[in-house]
Amino acid sequence: LKTVVTLLPRCCSRNLYCTMADGTPGTVTFSVDVHTVVGEYVILVGSVPELGEWDPTKGVQMRTCAPDFPTWSSPPIFVSLPASGPILYKYVIAKVSQGGPGGEVEWENGPDRKIEYEDLLDLMEQAASIEDSAFVRKETP
Repeated sequence: LKTVVTLLPRCCSRNLYCTMADGTPGTVTFSVDVHTVVGEYVILVGSVPELGEWDPTKGVQMRTCAPDFPTWSSPPIFVSLPASGPILYKYVIAKVSQGGPGGEVEWENGPDRKIEYEDLLDLMEQAASIEDSAFVRKETP
């Protein structure tokens, strides 16, 4: 799995950046290509509270639109970095149930994606967007 970190100019209108472990405020945006069908959406889940601590019902719902599809993007997320070690995360495809979100989920295959602590330190200085390689499904819908 390939993770590409793009450092955005400080004057970027999206003003994306990470936070340090001491609680300095900031945000980061994630994006990934996922081929979904009507009634499915993508959730970002991971090892930190802001990513739901591996619980899809508490993860970050991502969005796409016709011109961007199949790229799904998170809203800017406030992330407090762990004192040490990487942030681990995965993408999950969820199906809308009759009552709204909360139906079946399909977890991404393979090892957890991660942002190494050393890379996180570099992100503290500039705005950033995490652009991940595609989520390859077990079966094409």
